[in-house]
Amino acid sequence: RTFHSDRGWAYQMSLYTHELKENNIFQSMSRKGNCYDNSVMENFFGLLKQEMYYGITYYSFEELKEAIEKYIMYYNEKIETMDRESLRKLQGERLANIVKHTYENVEFYRKRMDEAGVKPSDIRSIDDITKLPFMQKQDLRDYYPFGTFAAPMKDIVRFHASSGTTGKPIVAGYTQKDLDNWSEGVARCLTAYGATKEDIIQVSYGYGLFTGGLGAHDGATRIGATVLPTSSGNTSKQIMLMKDLGSTILCCTPSYALFLAESIENDPETTLKDIKLRFGVFGAEPWTENRRK
Repeated sequence: RTFHSDRGWAYQMSLYTHELKENNIFQSMSRKGNCYDNSVMENFFGLLKQEMYYGITYYSFEELKEAIEKYIMYYNEKIETMDRESLRKLQGERLANIVKHTYENVEFYRKRMDEAGVKPSDIRSIDDITKLPFMQKQDLRDYYPFGTFAAPMKDIVRFHASSGTTGKPIVAGYTQKDLDNWSEGVARCLTAYGATKEDIIQVSYGYGLFTGGLGAHDGATRIGATVLPTSSGNTSKQIMLMKDLGSTILCCTPSYALFLAESIENDPETTLKDIKLRFGVFGAEPWTENRRK
C-alpha cells in the first residue's frame, strides 16, 4: 500500500514514519529535499480534482469512492495493480529470461558480458540489472544492420529505423510479440490518460520508419478507439478533419500541437467550439517549461 499526504513535514517525524513501516505502508515522499516520487502523485491528484471533484457535489463517501474508481482506469489491471513484491518477482524472472536468451543468441551481448565478467546465471533478481554492461549508440552503428537482433530474420515482421542524419540509420527489427508488447504499453498509457473506445484519436505523428505514428496507432486500436491516421503535415486538412470527424484526442509532437493551435486561432472559419479535443498526447521531442505552459 502507498500513502500520500500533502503534509511533507510529517515524513520527517520518526514516530510517523515508524507507524507507516509497522503497517507495511510505503510513503510517496521519501526524504527531505527530494520530491521526485511525490510529484507524480501531486500531479495525479491535481488532475483528478480538476476533472471529477471541483464543482461537483458528492452526498456520501460511497458516492465519492464510486466516482474515483470509475475515474481511475486500467488497461491491464492485473499487471498495473500488482503488489510490489509480486512485481519485483516478475521483473526478476523476465530479466533473467531475456538476459539468457540474448547471451545465447547475440554475439555482441555475449562478448560485452564476458568482458564484464557477467554470466546469465548471475542474474537472479531485478536488483542484478546493475551488473549488466551498457550499450553505446556506436555499438548499434558498428553492428549495423542486424548484428544486435536476438531473433532470426524469419520471425521479424517489421523494421523501424532512425533518420540516419549522421550516417547510416540505426535499424530495429520487431517480432510479432514485440509489436504486441509495444501496443499494450501504449494502450496502458492512453487508458491512464483517460482514453476509451468512445474516443476518436487523431494520430499526427509521422508514419513510416519513425516509430511514433504506428506506435500510437496500434495502441489506440488496441483499446478499441477510432483512429484518424493523419500523419504529420498538411495542416489545413488536419484541422478540417479534426472538426468534421470530431477528434477527441490529438497525438503529435508538442511543436506541431502549438502550430496547429496557432493555425486554428488564425483560421477565420474555425472557432474553439468547432474543436472537440479533450486532451493531447505529446512527445518525441524535448520541450521547455514555457512551451508546456
